[in-house]
Amino acid sequence: MKSVNETFTLPRGLEKKYLTFLNDERYTEMAWVGGFGTAKSDALVTSIIKTAFDYPGATMVLARDELVNLKRTTLVDLLSKGGNLMEHHNKTESVITFPAVPDHNGVPRQSQLYMFGLMTGDYVQKLKSLQPFRIFIDEGDKILEEMFDMCVLRLRQKVYHRETGKLGKNQVKIVANDEGNNWLWRRFVGKPHPGMNMTTEWVKKNVGLREELYQPMEAGADLFENDLVLYNQRRHFVQKLKGSDVYLSGMKEPVEAKDVQVILQRLALYAFTHENLSLNQQNLQNARGVSTALREKYILGKVDTQTGLLFPEFDPGVHVIPEDTIPFDWKVIVGIDHGFDHPTAAVAVALGRNGELIVFDEYAARNLSPQENAGEILDMVGGFERIEFRADTQMWNVDPRSPGTIADDYINAGVRPLNRANKNRDLSIARLKDYLSLKSASIYDPEPKPRLYVMDNCSQVIKTLHYMQWDDFRGKRNDDILDALRYAIMAVYNMGDRATEVAHAVSPKPFYTWR
Repeated sequence: MKSVNETFTLPRGLEKKYLTFLNDERYTEMAWVGGFGTAKSDALVTSIIKTAFDYPGATMVLARDELVNLKRTTLVDLLSKGGNLMEHHNKTESVITFPAVPDHNGVPRQSQLYMFGLMTGDYVQKLKSLQPFRIFIDEGDKILEEMFDMCVLRLRQKVYHRETGKLGKNQVKIVANDEGNNWLWRRFVGKPHPGMNMTTEWVKKNVGLREELYQPMEAGADLFENDLVLYNQRRHFVQKLKGSDVYLSGMKEPVEAKDVQVILQRLALYAFTHENLSLNQQNLQNARGVSTALREKYILGKVDTQTGLLFPEFDPGVHVIPEDTIPFDWKVIVGIDHGFDHPTAAVAVALGRNGELIVFDEYAARNLSPQENAGEILDMVGGFERIEFRADTQMWNVDPRSPGTIADDYINAGVRPLNRANKNRDLSIARLKDYLSLKSASIYDPEPKPRLYVMDNCSQVIKTLHYMQWDDFRGKRNDDILDALRYAIMAVYNMGDRATEVAHAVSPKPFYTWR
């Protein structure tokens, strides 16, 4: 039997990326992102056919946002590509059965492909019941990250290669248009999209293999043989597991599971339209008639970066740090967004001796009086020697029905000094992005680090930085915690050069000695 690589024609100019997407079995998660006509969907359906014949008996899933959309697009591509290689297509159940192929033991087995939408309420139950070998997702930019996570979690089936007898890799393969800073870009690329500055050189430098460290559970319950791990700053493969003892490649003696970290790897492929030399030139000519914005987005990858995630710079593995005690003599600034028809929120930020900003506490509550909110906020930051509060300027608006202002209520309750916040929305977002970006402090400290960190007890700040969308920010939806954070950050920004002086006027003891 010929391999799929020999049976189908490869897109000229994209051969290497196409074959990598088809054949590379080192990674559980693989993504192909690109513009119009970059053979993404073709690579996806070819991967399905290849898996069906290379791994007899495989249970596979083909999904996208809605089944009706899948049937109109991806399924049409699949049937066009390999309809003659299928034994049966149950249109009612949306299941394709492939011909029986002898497995590595010579036993004939049939692979099956189940198709459904992920934006339906029963997709989790379907994944649970199938426990597939591999999952293929088209138009990945139209689904949510939690859906992708569930797909990864439900990979269970063990299937062996028909020729080599080697256990196949469980995989989720996803293809998507380049929509800028969405969850896919953050997960697989991990760096802010260059937007209108997108070039082939940028892609070569920044898109490919992304790694992050994962700490196994106690006693290594989720460690497995052949895992790539980090131990004493060196890479090893797990060769054998015995209780909590882990035997690593290149080492004679076992180590404890708690001392290793798993290196999680995700592979991203990116393609520009002009790379596909097999593309009908008429298609490119037709594209000249569409708007400049669409042409730049879908052919050149030049997307509007003020869409999708508001803070693609935020990485929990970098910016989130363990909860700890802030030195009492550090400067503390609390941003307050009082709730009139929304929750009251407060965020406490400490300014460290090296100018780092540590978000160390947060507060949010509904339907409480200014006096009640003030008491909670003061409890949050009690004991600090140098503290100031910055609040929404609307709190100083005079209510003719009352003798004072909301700001007066907070001040009288002990929240002082209380000053008006700089509410410049665009500037404050730019400052947050800058403080989240990795930069080298100096030639003496060349390791890139952010300036802003968040303690892991500040769950709402973390959620906001991780998931807030540009549309939510523009529409002022669920932005109470963000507003409070912005007010505190702008207080630091307004200090200018004085911020360094303020930071140096504290105890010489560093907060995190490893920084």
